[in-house]
Amino acid sequence: MTEQRPEFRDMNRETSPNREIRLGIIGLGLIGGSLGLALRPARGWEVVGYDERDAVRQRAVEMGVCDAVFDSPEGLARNSDAVLIAVPSGRIVETALLAARHMRRGTVLTDVGSVKLPLQTGIAEGLPPGVRYVGGHPMAGSERSGLAAARPDLFKGAVWALTVRHATVEAVETVKAMVRTAGAEPLVVDALDHDRSVAFVSHLPYIVAVALASCVEGADGDLPLVRHLVAGGFKDGTRVANSDPVVAMDYCRLNARHLLAAVNEFEGHLEQLKAALRECDDRGLVSKAERAREYLAMLGGGGVRD
Repeated sequence: MTEQRPEFRDMNRETSPNREIRLGIIGLGLIGGSLGLALRPARGWEVVGYDERDAVRQRAVEMGVCDAVFDSPEGLARNSDAVLIAVPSGRIVETALLAARHMRRGTVLTDVGSVKLPLQTGIAEGLPPGVRYVGGHPMAGSERSGLAAARPDLFKGAVWALTVRHATVEAVETVKAMVRTAGAEPLVVDALDHDRSVAFVSHLPYIVAVALASCVEGADGDLPLVRHLVAGGFKDGTRVANSDPVVAMDYCRLNARHLLAAVNEFEGHLEQLKAALRECDDRGLVSKAERAREYLAMLGGGGVRD
C-alpha cells in the first residue's frame, strides 16, 4: 500500500467512529509535524497531511505524524474538516486560498503564520463562502527546522495566538480545541496588536542575533581567540540566528513596518548604554541592567517561548 495517494482510504465519517475531527496539515515541517505528533494519539482527532516533497510525505507517515498523506493540497482540502496551513509566512495566503477553493462548506481554515494582519486581510479577501478562517500563531518553536526536528511536546505550555475577526464561534472553538489538545493555551488577540508585539518579542530578537553573529564574525580575523572563547552568553544571544534564514526573513519582511519601529527603539537603548560607557557612569549602567533584570523577573524569566 503506497503512503502517497490522492484520497485517504476511509474518508467517510462512518468508517471512523472514534474520530471527531479530521485535520489536514499542509506543510509537514517543524510546526506541522509537531502538531501531528501531538494530536494523533489524542482521542477525537485524525490527522492527514500534504507536503510538496515526496520524501517528507513518506517520512511523515513513518514517524506517525499523519494517518495518511495526500498527493495534492486540493485532495487534502476536499477531505478534511479543518485545514491548517504550516508553510512559510510569505506563502500562506496563496496556499490557503488554493486549498479553500476545494473545501466543503463549514470547513475551518487556520494557519501558523508569524505575522497576522497581512495574512488575515489577504485570506479574507479571497475566501469562498462557507469556509471559516481563524488566524493562528503558536509562540513556540526551535532554531532547528524541518520534519526531523518535530516533537510532540513542542507546544506544551506555550501561548497560541488566535485572530478571529472573520470566524464563527464554532470555528473558533474547533481551533481552540486543537490548540489545547496540542498542550498550548489559546489567546484571542487583535491582528494589529499581535504584529506590533511580536515585532519586539520575536522578530527583533532574531534580527539582533543575526547582527551579533555578524559583528563577531567581523572581529574574528583580527581576534583569533574569539573562536576559543565563545561561551554561554554568546551562544544564548545568537541561538535564534540558527533558524532557517529564508523562513525568518520572510516574516521579518512581512512585518517590516513594526519591526523597524522595534529596531529604532532598540537602537535608542544601545545609545543610552554607549553614553554611560563613554562617561564611565557606573550608576547609569547598573541602573539600566537592574531595570532589565526586574522586568525579566516580572515576565517569569523571559516570557513566552519563541
